[in-house]
Amino acid sequence: MSLVAVYPFGEGVLSFLLNHSLEVTEAGYTPLDKPSLFSLYPAKVTKKDETLGGFFVELENGEEAFLPFSYSLRAKVGEKLTVQVVRESLEGKPPRVSEKYLLPLRGCEVSFNQRGRVFFLSQTEEEGREKLLKVAKEKGYLLKVKDAKECLRDLKLFETYLSLAKSEKPFRWFHFYTQTLLAGEGVKLFTESVEVLKNYREFLKIFGLNSAEATLLTLEKLVKKFPPSLWKGFFSQKVTFEGGYLLIYENEGLVFIDVNGNLNHYTLNLKALELITKLLPLRKWGGLIAVDFVDIPNRALKEKLKEEIKKRLNLLGCKGLGFTNGGLYEILCPKRVSPILQILEVYSPFCGCKVKSNGLLFLEIVWKISEFTSQSIWVILHPYRKGIETLFSKLSKGWVKVKFDPAVGVNEFKLLVGNG
Repeated sequence: MSLVAVYPFGEGVLSFLLNHSLEVTEAGYTPLDKPSLFSLYPAKVTKKDETLGGFFVELENGEEAFLPFSYSLRAKVGEKLTVQVVRESLEGKPPRVSEKYLLPLRGCEVSFNQRGRVFFLSQTEEEGREKLLKVAKEKGYLLKVKDAKECLRDLKLFETYLSLAKSEKPFRWFHFYTQTLLAGEGVKLFTESVEVLKNYREFLKIFGLNSAEATLLTLEKLVKKFPPSLWKGFFSQKVTFEGGYLLIYENEGLVFIDVNGNLNHYTLNLKALELITKLLPLRKWGGLIAVDFVDIPNRALKEKLKEEIKKRLNLLGCKGLGFTNGGLYEILCPKRVSPILQILEVYSPFCGCKVKSNGLLFLEIVWKISEFTSQSIWVILHPYRKGIETLFSKLSKGWVKVKFDPAVGVNEFKLLVGNG
């Protein structure tokens, strides 16, 4: 497995986990300007709010967070404690934190439960069941077990994580740490950032992950080794598959997906469904998702499709709401974090709206110019984008030049191949 970490990227670190076929299997983003998921912070309880059902705490970095009663271990106002970020700040709300630490691992998800409970998500041998039940009861763990043998090994990683919490020092958790733990052995990280490399090696040392490696690559070599075209399906509005394509429209309240293609309608919809269920966790979609499947006149086949949709959505923790009178299929998924594409937008006083980050626009341009590597290219951008030219100077050694024109949209670009 390969990890690619791109930093700086929209005020944070963008990371992709690729399999041996170099397909993106997991993607994540760690913002650097706010507490990130699974990070540990010393905190002080500042206020109890019965109406909201929790405490407000002040993290060591000065930011306010919310600690629900159900996530607390008898906290009191004025008390100092170490909390874990379990939900990043969302839509202006403060991050949610917990004293009942949780960590998703390859063999199981581990968290605290005073009674010690175990949920087996697959068939498990009696010996493995007994060991895990015993550990859960002794330690007060809640285990959601996918693989008993791996879970027993994973518990050592969780113990290490708990030791970090007991140190009463802040520990920033990057999304690619989670990707490493979930991927298992043989992970290789490639990044152009010395800072990211240093943090990752420290993480590997703390958790004793001797099989993982980390390599520093320049931006030019990083793009050559893992060209952004490999990630294109992750970002693009149009995502193709054999015999068809999806058109995807995202905003803060709704994701709309339009299915198109030239296969027979049932087969086309099945292939589209397969791709949609792959993109759902990758793009971190949550809330309401509306899919415009191609209409199937045959009632039996339509019912068969509906059953297949529900089966696949259940595996992702999503719920199929069925077809509307207008023919759209509605899906409801848990809204845990904002979609990564939304995170990679920044508010601009220039237009009073959100615009793409320079990093995201840069990747889009690289996709387009990759086929012209033997020719000189002018990239024309809006003056708002001044500063982005430094990224191209690192990458292209002069064959890509940038100039600015206010006639070009702030989220758009034009290319001139040749002398321009």
